[in-house]
Amino acid sequence: MTPPQSILKDTNNSYDVATGHSFNAVCWGDLTIYEFPNILGDNPAVQEGAPLTIAWKHSDISVVTVDHHEFMRQSKPCRRRKDLVLPGGVRDTFLLGEGYRLDELLKTAEEVRRIRDSRRSNMKGKWDKFLSVIDGAAAPFRAKETKKKIVLKPRIVASKAG
Repeated sequence: MTPPQSILKDTNNSYDVATGHSFNAVCWGDLTIYEFPNILGDNPAVQEGAPLTIAWKHSDISVVTVDHHEFMRQSKPCRRRKDLVLPGGVRDTFLLGEGYRLDELLKTAEEVRRIRDSRRSNMKGKWDKFLSVIDGAAAPFRAKETKKKIVLKPRIVASKAG
């Protein structure tokens, strides 16, 4: 197997006969796609259920051309961030299908909830202190108040052609 290389391959300097200028050209090589399996995670950011993460060791490697990858991507619309979030039940069902036991999922979900609650309790009151520090630091940069306040009212202007 060849060692990994950048997909940007620098070709030799090229020379444009018409303009008499030399320039560097860059072309795309092949894409190497590493696939990692999903496993039971420990991230406390989930709202419910056990979290998913990816394993450290990849399970499969695919090498495709950039043109092939772009062609395959055209059939799949870009997903929004909320489409990437899996509900707790779906994650749990997936993990059970991967061979994890229910007691493992429950234990991990409880640990994650405990960590999340601990972080919330540690933040109580600190957010208010943070905002007051920011407010105090921003005070010198605020515009000086004048005696007469000017209130701008929005106006709706309409015109009719013809």
